[in-house]
Amino acid sequence: PPPPRVRFFAFGDLGTHSDDGSVQHWDAPASLNTTAAMDADMDAGGIEAGFILHIGDISYAVGHASQWDQFHAQVEPLARRAAWMTAIGNHERDWPGSGSARGQDDSGGECGVPYAL
Repeated sequence: PPPPRVRFFAFGDLGTHSDDGSVQHWDAPASLNTTAAMDADMDAGGIEAGFILHIGDISYAVGHASQWDQFHAQVEPLARRAAWMTAIGNHERDWPGSGSARGQDDSGGECGVPYAL
């Protein structure tokens, strides 16, 4: 028999959006389309993803804790169904004097804080 297939999602630059009409620091309305489409794909025919690979620029929280809260609420339904692995991007890392190759202030000063648990 053929070997089993591993199904997974891979994407970056998700961001977050609250559909309650509230104004967010860095709003990404299309992120709701992305998470809804992933959920629908997993529901279609009972497909379960082996894992979800989120390759940087995760929530665009840039120092706003409430943005992380919104992001986690948005992805929780998916993260309950498949392992969610992240890699940091410039919006989680870059800050002047931090050793960043770009030296930008893209992280809002977080500089990897979401990974320092």
